[in-house]
Amino acid sequence: MIFRKSVPKQMVVIVLLAVLCSYAQPAKIRIACIGNSITWGGLGDLSYPQQLQKKLGSNYDVRNYGISARTLLKKGDYPYWKELEFIDARNFDPHIVIIKLGTNDSKPQNWIYKDEFFSNYTEFVAAFRMLKRRPQIYVCFPVPVFHTNWGINNPVVKDEIIPLIDSVRNSAQTFLIDFYSLMKNDSALFPDGVHPNAIGYEKMAQLVYDTVMHGQSGVIRYFYATRDTLNKNETAILYWNTSENSQVFLNGNPVNAVDSLNIAPSNTTTYTLTTRGSISDSVTRTIFYYPPGKIKFFRANIPMYEIGSIDSIALRWQTGTGSSVSFNGTPVKENDTVGVFVSRDTIFTLIADGEQADTQSITITGIQTDKFNRALHRTASASTTDWGYSISAVNDGDSNTFWKSKSGKTQWISIDFGKTISVKNVRLQWGSVYGISYYLYLVKESGELIAIYNTGAGDGDVDDISGLSGSGRQLKILCLKNNTLDDSYILKECEVYGTNDLTSARDNNSTLSVSTFLLEQNYPNPFNPSTIINYRIPSTAHVTVTIFDLLGKKVTTLVDETKPAGNYSILFNAERLPNGVYFVRLQSGVMMQTKTMVFLK
Repeated sequence: MIFRKSVPKQMVVIVLLAVLCSYAQPAKIRIACIGNSITWGGLGDLSYPQQLQKKLGSNYDVRNYGISARTLLKKGDYPYWKELEFIDARNFDPHIVIIKLGTNDSKPQNWIYKDEFFSNYTEFVAAFRMLKRRPQIYVCFPVPVFHTNWGINNPVVKDEIIPLIDSVRNSAQTFLIDFYSLMKNDSALFPDGVHPNAIGYEKMAQLVYDTVMHGQSGVIRYFYATRDTLNKNETAILYWNTSENSQVFLNGNPVNAVDSLNIAPSNTTTYTLTTRGSISDSVTRTIFYYPPGKIKFFRANIPMYEIGSIDSIALRWQTGTGSSVSFNGTPVKENDTVGVFVSRDTIFTLIADGEQADTQSITITGIQTDKFNRALHRTASASTTDWGYSISAVNDGDSNTFWKSKSGKTQWISIDFGKTISVKNVRLQWGSVYGISYYLYLVKESGELIAIYNTGAGDGDVDDISGLSGSGRQLKILCLKNNTLDDSYILKECEVYGTNDLTSARDNNSTLSVSTFLLEQNYPNPFNPSTIINYRIPSTAHVTVTIFDLLGKKVTTLVDETKPAGNYSILFNAERLPNGVYFVRLQSGVMMQTKTMVFLK
C-alpha cells in the first residue's frame, strides 16, 4: 500500500516560485543626480555623482545632470526648468532621482519670489513622479554656506529654504538626504565657502551611498515584465529589485528581495509585488494573454466620412497568434491593415475564431460638410513639445488632453489635412497659457504660405474664427505672444471646418471618377511609421504596387493581383525599415507612375 502525503496548495506555489526564479537582473538601477554647480562639481571623476558611481559599482548607472547657477524657482535668474538636462533626466527614465537645488535660490534677486518656492518644488517632484516607472525620489537639504559669495548666503539657506524643502518632503512623501547636517562643521572642505573640494564630494557621495544602500527597507526600486502581452506558447520574465532587508511577496508568496521569474500564464493575470520593512510598498503588473480567436484591437484611423464625398479609411487589427480571421465575411490575415473607401454609413465586422471566438464591429458614420472637422486625427507637428506631452492631443477630439510647448514666446503648430481644403472656420480651445498675438496660415502643396487671419488681442478660452477664405493642404498656427511673462503655450483642441476642393471629382452617383490611371502622393509624407497610398485604375487590369529603396532595390510588393476599375487605398508600415527615401511604383501593363516617400523616425 502506498501512502501519499497531501501537500498544501500554498506550499506548491512557493516551491514553484523558488524553482522558476533566477538571479539574472538585466537592468541596471539608474540614478539621476539633479542639481546646480555643487552637483556638477567641475572636478570630473572627483565630483560627487562620479564618486557615487564608483561606490555603487556596475549594477548602477549614475548620471550627473548638474548645471552651474541654476535655480529651483521658475522665476529665478537661471531656472533649471528651462535646461535640456531637465528633459534628459526624465528621458533617462531613472529608478532613483536625487534633487539638490536651492542654493542659488538664496540670492537676493531670486529669493524675492520665495512665496513660489514650495509650489515650484512640489511641481518639480511631480514632473518625475509622473514617470511610469514611479521613481524613488530624494530631496536634499543643501550643503552649508560658510562664506557669502555671489549673493548666496547661509541664513536664507538654513532658516528659510531648508524648512520649505522639509515641507515638500512631507507633503510629497519623498525621501531625504541631509547634506547640511552632514557638513555643517566642515568649513575646511569649502575653499570658496560654497563649493566642496574633492574630499567634501567624497563625503557627499558616501552619504548618498549609505542612504540608497542601507536606508529604509521595504522600497520597491523596480518591478517590470519583459512583455505585457502574450500569445499562446509565449513566455515573459518578471524582474524586481527592492531595498536592503525588505520582506518581499509576489502574489502573497515570499520571494527573494532581488530576483526574476519566468511566467507563461494561460489567461490574463495580474502580478502584485508587496514589501514589508520600515515602509510598505506595492506595485502591480498585468500580463494580457491573447489565445487564438481573441481580438487584441480593431480600429479605424478616422471613424467617419463626409456626406456627399468618398473618404479613404484605414482599418487595422491584431488577433491572437493562430487565429482564423474574417473581415466582412472574407478571410484575412490575423494581423493586417486594409484601406476602404466609404460613401455611406457602413459597419465593418471582424470575426476571429480559435480556442475561443471573438467579434468586434466598427461603424463609419457620415458627417455633414459644415460639421466635418478636417483636423481630427490628422498628422500634426509643432516647433516644440514639452516633455510628457504629445502634439497629437491638439486634434484628438478630446478637450481633456492638450499639447504644451516648451518655454518660448514664438511657437508654431501645423496640421496636415492630407488633401487641399477650402477653410471657412477655425476653432481654437486654449488652456491656461494662450496666444494673445498669433497668425493663421494655409500652406499649399507647393509650400506657399497664405495668411488668412491674425490677431493681437486673443483672450484665451475658445477662439471661434469664422468667415475665413483660402485653400491649402495644411493649417499653420504661428504664436508670437502669450499671456504670461515666461511660459509655454497650451492648446487643448484645434478644429478646422471647410470644404473639400476635390469634390468636383465626383459624378452624379457619388463615386469618384476613375477615367484616369493615377497614383496619388502618399499621406502623410514624410511619415513615421505608417502612410496611406491611394491609387485608381480606369479598367479591370493586373496591378502591382511596389516599394523600392533609394538604390532601386525592391523592398516589398504591396499589391500583385487583378483588380476591377476603381479607387484603392493601402496602408504601408515601415517600422522595420531604416530612415530614408523610398519610392512607390504603380504599374499596370505599360502604364506606370512613381512617387517619392520620406520615412523619418
